[in-house]
Amino acid sequence: IFDGTVRVKDIGVDRPFSKNRSFLCGIEFRNLNLEKVTDSLPFGKVTGFMEGGVDDLAVSYGQPEQFSLWIDSVRKKGVSQRFSMKAVDDISILSSGEKTSMGSADLLSRFVSSFRYKQIGIFCSLKNDIFNLRGTIKEGGKEFLVKKDWVFGISVVNAEPDNQISFKDMLSRLKRIGKSQ
Repeated sequence: IFDGTVRVKDIGVDRPFSKNRSFLCGIEFRNLNLEKVTDSLPFGKVTGFMEGGVDDLAVSYGQPEQFSLWIDSVRKKGVSQRFSMKAVDDISILSSGEKTSMGSADLLSRFVSSFRYKQIGIFCSLKNDIFNLRGTIKEGGKEFLVKKDWVFGISVVNAEPDNQISFKDMLSRLKRIGKSQ
């Protein structure tokens, strides 16, 4: 799928004969083409490749009950790694609930449709209805979800790494992304 591989593992069912049964599994993905992934979602355009996984996924009543998800970008020779301005806004909505405030750079964004990035590193988890989103790239006392390339690029800093929100609030943020133009 998306030019890569996805492997579902450790499939199980907890309380199989109960109304509140949980479906359990883990997922690994390798070499997924981010452009194809983001083209199929209501998310800004991102190019490059990624790998990652979902551990301890439990789904009850058709909704995730718990999981741990990690995503890392994978550099490939000859493949550009770029983030559209909409993708920057979308990831900012997910992490903080607000769009990126580019201020005077808004003029720049009219002429530049995408920015280079060096690395994406994201970890998020859900347990007991508490959702947490973290950047895995740490540098200079900051936590990055997206780290810019050394030449003109863009970084997305996780300004509130200890911020925990309800899963309902995260679903609301996802709906805002789905409705944004």
